[in-house]
Amino acid sequence: MVFKLFPGYIADSTGSYAPAFYVAGSCILTGASLFFMIYFFHKQAEKETKAQSSLVVVEKVTVV
Repeated sequence: MVFKLFPGYIADSTGSYAPAFYVAGSCILTGASLFFMIYFFHKQAEKETKAQSSLVVVEKVTVV
């Protein structure tokens, strides 16, 4: 509901809908950028976890 009123307020304040479109576009770009940043950081952390887990050495001792 608020997002329907916000562009109208901007248009009334500035006399043009262009700033409203710029604000909407910047919100979309910010959200997409955050999504990709989280995706790549998660991938990097996953690779580090795999590298750390592959260095674990386990010895097996058989007792007779």
